[in-house]
Order: sequence, then structure tokens, then C-alpha cells
Amino acid sequence: RGYLNATDLADWLVQHADVAFRDAHHLTGQLVKLAEEKKCGLEDLSLAQMQAVHPKITADIFAAIAIDACVARRVSLGGTAPARVKEALATAKKAVG
Repeated sequence: RGYLNATDLADWLVQHADVAFRDAHHLTGQLVKLAEEKKCGLEDLSLAQMQAVHPKITADIFAAIAIDACVARRVSLGGTAPARVKEALATAKKAVG
């Protein structure tokens, strides 16, 4: 478990729960620690467990931290979004010949 969706969780807290990023970073760290203790992913924590860390967390968090959604949001050059991966593959195929 790498908790790759931790950044998305922190971003969600800033955007949807009106939390300053420095605080969102700390809260996310608490949730990662909880997930580590439970030997599960962030997405596997219950809403009640998350709300025990911050009461403004809603069920919408689960869509935001779903791994597929996290991957798809990375649309910058070299990102993991499917369109970017297809572009990188096409470039590599051209280079190989």
C-alpha cells in the first residue's frame, strides 16, 4: 500500500471541506496512519472512521480517492491519465520504429 491517493484526499479536504492545505496535510497523515494500522487502503476506511478525524468529510470523498479517478485526474504531460498513457505509447512506438 503506497497511499497514492493521499494527495487527492488532501486536495478534497481543501476544496470541499474548507480546510487549509497545511491542516489537510496533517489530517491526511492521520488517516494514512489509521489505514496503516487497519492494514487497508484509504478508500477502505469507513465514513465514520474518516469523520472521526474530520467531521466535514462526506461520502463524496470515496469518489475522489478511488484509484481510477486519481489516475484519470493526472492529465499533465507525462501523467497517468489514460489519454496521456496512449500518447506516450504512440511516441514510444514511433521511436522504436
